Amino acid sequence: MSNRFPFTTDKLQPLNAARDWPLLAAAASALLAFVMLFPPWLTSAGMSLNAFGENMLAAGPALIIVMAVAMALLAYGALATRRAVYLSALLIPASNLLVLYIVQVADVCDLAEIGSASGVSDVSTGPGVWLGFVFSLAAALCAVVAFARRSTPRDAATAPGEPPHIPPDEEGP
Repeated sequence: MSNRFPFTTDKLQPLNAARDWPLLAAAASALLAFVMLFPPWLTSAGMSLNAFGENMLAAGPALIIVMAVAMALLAYGALATRRAVYLSALLIPASNLLVLYIVQVADVCDLAEIGSASGVSDVSTGPGVWLGFVFSLAAALCAVVAFARRSTPRDAATAPGEPPHIPPDEEGP
């Protein structure tokens, strides 16, 4: 058995959006979580900072980028090869991405409170950090759904509502 990744997909099971929607949604949500690094995370009167702004931790956004790329690559591997090992591995960056955004939300909320307490007017969290958190949560949930759907395969010969056909026992002479 040769590894066809990344050059071809399994011709017996082409891409099917009805079957593969959790993987596609997980990859899309991870990429949207990456994009949410660029809208404002902190806003005040006439000023806004994104994830790469001044006084923002650099490690968080860097790890978010790594996790989003890892999720996209593992989702592609799962779609291209139909191997369950990619689904198992997809759970790791999905959970890490969610944890990173939880830490970032807490950090940005603390920075907003510190800014308000120091006399800077109207400091608040921006939409980027909250949308990034929502997309990372969606990516993690879709990865779990994809793993759960693949770990319980259906019999291809039966319709979705019918029980599988079990041949009668053959009796000996």
